[in-house]
Amino acid sequence: MYQQLADGIQKLIVSGTLKPGDALPGSREMASRLKVSRKTVVSAMELLVFSGWLENRERIGLFVRSKLPIDNNSKKGDLQTESCNNTTKNQAPDEKQARLEVNDGFPDTQLTPYEALSRAYRQFFNRAARWKMMGYNDPKGSLKFRHTLAQEICQERGLPITEDEVMVTRGSQMALYLCAHVMVKPGEAIAIEDPTYEYARLAFESAGVTVYPIPVDQEGIQVDALEKALELHPEIKGIYVTPRFQYPTTVTLSAARRRRLADIVVKNNLMVAEDDFGHHFHFTTSRQMPFCVMLPKSNCVYIATFSKILAPALRLGFVTSSAEVINRLAERRRIIDLQGDVVMERSVLELVESGELKRHIRRARKVYQERLEYIDDLITAKLKDKVMYKRPNGGLALWMTMDRDIRRELALRGINAPVFALTDGRWGIRVGYASMKKEEMELLVGALHELL
Repeated sequence: MYQQLADGIQKLIVSGTLKPGDALPGSREMASRLKVSRKTVVSAMELLVFSGWLENRERIGLFVRSKLPIDNNSKKGDLQTESCNNTTKNQAPDEKQARLEVNDGFPDTQLTPYEALSRAYRQFFNRAARWKMMGYNDPKGSLKFRHTLAQEICQERGLPITEDEVMVTRGSQMALYLCAHVMVKPGEAIAIEDPTYEYARLAFESAGVTVYPIPVDQEGIQVDALEKALELHPEIKGIYVTPRFQYPTTVTLSAARRRRLADIVVKNNLMVAEDDFGHHFHFTTSRQMPFCVMLPKSNCVYIATFSKILAPALRLGFVTSSAEVINRLAERRRIIDLQGDVVMERSVLELVESGELKRHIRRARKVYQERLEYIDDLITAKLKDKVMYKRPNGGLALWMTMDRDIRRELALRGINAPVFALTDGRWGIRVGYASMKKEEMELLVGALHELL
């Protein structure tokens, strides 16, 4: 039925009854008019969006696209046939145009210990169901999991916290969103690295917070620029930073700047959100502790994730701060999510207690370091005079800058990659090498060599 509905709407567009820019009724209204289920309408709309006939404008609704998949005067088939023809035409490049999706730093999910994780999940799920332990839980997360996390954070990261000072979240993005609504008040402002993680900026703006960008160079965030911003904008009450393998440039905040930044934070009583997504993947013998080690608990929230360790689909992260801040975060969390996935928390806890998680991290770190060495050799050999690049000390991605925008040329070769426009007129590309095969690295670097 959804296919019939999609075909019918397509014919209205082709005939000109529905014109480019026209809005469609909401799914509930359409379902009521046509006397079909809302699920049928939603499925039809998804197919039309996927096929290029409609576009979804966030918070507004569905509209007929201005640029349609076929010319109005050409021969028309049904939607399924046109969709298949377009897909075949677009996805049948020659051998030199192999499709490649470059991510911004995903772990290799082929390395994830799925068997151990699924076994632990099944065992705890069955035990919880048998003993009627499937009710609501603490919004801060399982107490046992938080206790173990607090011990690991104290020992491995140097942050002296207790289980009351840590909250488990559905990934670091939830932690960012909650912190944005608790760290500073609406109408106040926050300083943020430039360039930065786009969804961190959006999280703060969603909380009614003004964002002031502070430039990043080879030593990390420019503290001189931050001090000037604080003088000009006294409404700045917080700062968001990624000191370890900065996003997207992968630079590490230098020791001298860490000290100055800590002094600035304490002097101005700022609240710091430190996003430490790459903690476990460092490839040098000496590594920095979290920046929050240098600050009072009341001045910082520290955010980390298991998604970068295991798999992006496994939404599990945590945030630490003072007990007061954690309680405020928990209260805010209740509005959108009464609690986390207790069964998954206990399953990952099993991996921690058995030592499987540490073994996985050691294996993954070795693989990622080998992949970094391979792509580093490729870049050195083929792009030495074409890009600005410095090999990172760890993490899951690397960063190159160049003089022009190459997104369209890469797309014509079937390559999609995270490319950033920089304020100095240059362009940067962030390459998540950790999940790339050698032939994919060769394809990307070879394409960049030819284009540049």
